[in-house]
Amino acid sequence: MAETMKDYEAELEASFKKIEEGDILTGTVISADEKEVILDLKYYAEGIIPAEEYSREPGFCIKDEVHVGDEVSATVMRRDDGHGNILLSRVSAADILAWDKLQELKENAGIVRNSLKIIAAVTNARIFRKIQAEYGSFDCYLWHWTEGKVICETGKTNSALSDRISEDLKKRGMKFVGTTVVYAYLQAVGVVWGHEENCFLSLHQGKNMQKK
Repeated sequence: MAETMKDYEAELEASFKKIEEGDILTGTVISADEKEVILDLKYYAEGIIPAEEYSREPGFCIKDEVHVGDEVSATVMRRDDGHGNILLSRVSAADILAWDKLQELKENAGIVRNSLKIIAAVTNARIFRKIQAEYGSFDCYLWHWTEGKVICETGKTNSALSDRISEDLKKRGMKFVGTTVVYAYLQAVGVVWGHEENCFLSLHQGKNMQKK
């Protein structure tokens, strides 16, 4: 009973806390439809996240991805949306929390600490998701450049193909995707078959592949 009373007192105190625009609040989903997500913030007012402020990922569907009971963090956009609710943005919170995470990663001596590369990893991941949505998968994106054919060639560190893909990725906003990096990736995933004739992989698996 004592613990229950303490819990009640804590919730009561939280319900009267002062909330400012820009604060990041965490609440529990109590309702979700195609227009908005409603959060229980343990506050006297509920939190409302409009669909466009929940996610901007292509093809994202609130009804499929968001469920009652989910815990969500969002930024306070307005303390009153005109109907007594707190207007929130999960998109904004995700950006802020991502920057906090980036700072944490920069201080981690166990990983690459180049801030530009860390930021690029986040940017590239977002663009990667957009390409997936556009082509159905990143695999389909890669293979459309060769019409599904494996390119067999050796002794290269880049090619006209890697030049074209690199240029396209850069136009989409990706960073650190030069032609040499792209060529190495194409080899790694099998779009380019670059094993020398005396390589055991070439001997066992490359017999049926026609040289370019």
